[in-house]
Formats: sequence, structure tokens, C-alpha cells
Amino acid sequence: MSRAPVLPAVLGLASAAALAACFVLAPRAAAQGSAVAGAVVLLAPLGGVALRMIQRLTGGRWGAGLAAPAARAPWLILAGGLALALVALDLGGLFPWAAAPPGAPGVARFYLNAPLLLARTGLILAGWIAMAVLADRNPSRLAAALFLVFHAVAVSVLATDWIVSLAPGFTNTSAGLTLATQQVLAALGVSALAGPDDRASPNIAGLMIAALLGVVYLGFMTYLVFWYGDLPAKAAWYVRRTEGAWQAVILAALLVGAAAPLGLLLLRSTRQGGPLLRVAGALVLIGSALHVFWLMAPDQGFFAALAAVLATTCAVALGVALPSLVRAPRRAARA
Repeated sequence: MSRAPVLPAVLGLASAAALAACFVLAPRAAAQGSAVAGAVVLLAPLGGVALRMIQRLTGGRWGAGLAAPAARAPWLILAGGLALALVALDLGGLFPWAAAPPGAPGVARFYLNAPLLLARTGLILAGWIAMAVLADRNPSRLAAALFLVFHAVAVSVLATDWIVSLAPGFTNTSAGLTLATQQVLAALGVSALAGPDDRASPNIAGLMIAALLGVVYLGFMTYLVFWYGDLPAKAAWYVRRTEGAWQAVILAALLVGAAAPLGLLLLRSTRQGGPLLRVAGALVLIGSALHVFWLMAPDQGFFAALAAVLATTCAVALGVALPSLVRAPRRAARA
């Protein structure tokens, strides 16, 4: 094993051991944290792959700065999928409909059931991994367009299954678009954190501003429409997320992940690259993670947050270390 994957591998193993202890001591909190971690880990790689496919259709030099988040995308998608798979250990602890009696009426009987949920998620992840592998192989424009259509459907299904369905009776038709925009923003945040060159920095910064404003706009307009609608199920969803520490979580997401990076990105010196652009990228990633945590709002609170941090660390470390570990035997055989 080369030195490069040693630290991620050790960190991943340590996080996996701590997460396993969480599943033994508090299985419901661990399942909820793993679901949040899976959604967070999938943000940047899926956003990066979608941007690469868009760039293949539109052309332009702005895609050069996206190489960093897209390079390990298949492995990070796999790692995020494994985090979601851990939820199967206590599915009823995350989804209220999974704990409902088998004869529950309505959509729960035909769509929201454990076998179909896991099957849909597995097929979507397999398609995303194929999309990520193809993105680095200069796909044709037709293939890029077809994969973007698949991505639009897949991200809507994932948002419905893993975020919207957490609240009984709640519906949100903008959830897929909001999640897709958040994924693009996270990918641009990773690109900024990686330090693009001087030519790519203005493009990355401009796209970050657009994606950031898109996420804020979608979130605010959704709230505004639901507030005007004054429907009990939709009102209860927001009431749940303004109780206790949840209000602090969304305020932190807005300040750290929106206001602060937007202020930095409005500076010409930031858009030209350098440390300030990296800081803006890091803030966007922190804010994106907080936003996803707030959207999913696990009822186990602190312990779910701890499990989410451990599962995210484990999944990211796994996604970083796996490519080098897989290639190591091949290099040894050639040597």
C-alpha cells in the first residue's frame, strides 16, 4: 500500500468501528445518521458528474476546473450508497411508513415499502456509477443527454424516497430540483477547495454564485408557497424544523453556507482564485451538509448527528482510499 491511501484507510476503519458501536448501542440513531451521511456524501460527486455531462453538451473551458471532484466520483457514489444501505439494519427507525402495519392504505402499500425502496435505490446508484465512469471517458453528446435525463428522474426519486417520505403526509414537488441544485453547489465547492488555476477560478466562482442563489431561491419560494397554502401537513414539517436546536441548524446553514460565501464571492480577489476562494468552497460544503441534516431532521438529535459525522467520515475516506487500494495489486503485478 502506498503512503497516499494510508491515512484515509486508517481514518475510515476507525470511523467504521465507532459507527459499528453506535449501531450496537443506539441502532435507531445510527440508522438515521447513516441516511444523512449517504445523502451528504452523494452531493459533490453527483453534482460534479452532472456538470461534466452538461459541459459535454454545451462545450466551453469552464469544465476544466471540475476534474478534482469528478475523478473519484464512482467510488464516492459507491461509498454514499453503502452508507444508505446501512439504514436497512433499522429501516423502521428512519421511515414512519416502514413501521406501519402491512395493510396500511394508500401509496404506502404500493410505493413506500422496504423491498421497492431498496431496489429503486440500488438501481439508481448503479446508474449513477455508470454515469460517473462514462463522464471521464469523453461520452458522446447523445449519451450525455440521455444520462442527464436519467439523472433528473433519479434525483427526484431519491429526494422523494429519502427526504420527503420521512414526514407522513408531506409532499414537495420541488424537492428533486432543490437537491440537484444543492449537488451542483457542493461539486463547485469541492472544485473551489481544490484550488483551480487562474483561468478556471472566475468560472468556478461565477457558477458558485448562480448555484448558491438557486438553492436559496428554491428553499425560500418553497417556504413561501407552503406558508400561503396553510395546510396542516406542510405547516407541521416546518414547525418540526424550528423547534429546539433545529432553528439554530438552519440559521447556521444560511450564515455559513450562503451569506458568508456569497459575500466572499462578490469580491473580485476571491473570484480570481487563491485562499479566499478555497474558504468559500469550504463554507459551501459545511452549509450544504447542515442543510441536508436539517431537511432530514432525525429525531435522535445529538446521537444521530454523531453517527452522521462518523458515517460521512467513513464513506469519504473509503471513497478516497479505494481507488489506490484497487490499483495497488495491478501495479505490483506489473512490477
